[in-house]
Amino acid sequence: MHRTHPLLTALAATAAATTLLALPALATEGKPSLSPPDATSTIARLGGVVDAQPTPVRPTPTVRPERETLAMKCAGRIVQSDAGRSKAATCAWRPTTNRAARGYQLWRIIDGGGRELAWSGGLESLEAATRVPLDAGEVTFVVLAVDADGAVLGRSRPQTVTFPMRGVGPVDRRKLDGSAAR
Repeated sequence: MHRTHPLLTALAATAAATTLLALPALATEGKPSLSPPDATSTIARLGGVVDAQPTPVRPTPTVRPERETLAMKCAGRIVQSDAGRSKAATCAWRPTTNRAARGYQLWRIIDGGGRELAWSGGLESLEAATRVPLDAGEVTFVVLAVDADGAVLGRSRPQTVTFPMRGVGPVDRRKLDGSAAR
């Protein structure tokens, strides 16, 4: 049976412990890596038995500050003027509590299309009105509180406004699919 001298075992454990603590761990592609086992492998080559295993070092996760949830309500209306009918939506929200905020942005998605900026303004504005295309059926709005660089600090939950289609009254989906006639 092979026996290791107690001083060699103590030296290996001390070298491995101080080496693992003193050397920075390198992470590759998001996977934890092991500290280099230089002292451990040197002692092992000299015939010593090493009991210490390298300790895996995990990368520290990035902690992002939590975004504030802004309270918002939206309503739509049909506007009749001398120029004819048009659609409009008004959204109102509570002010942000984030001191770094410098303004608000109101974004919309019309009938499931692409996202577009409908309005932007300073902190003094807590309401925005925007025209909506006459053929729009559903418009979803989200308000963002942003800092001076445009980074998002707060966000509302999406609010969807459903408009009647051109030439008809309010949309009753049961009439469209025939389920109300039964």
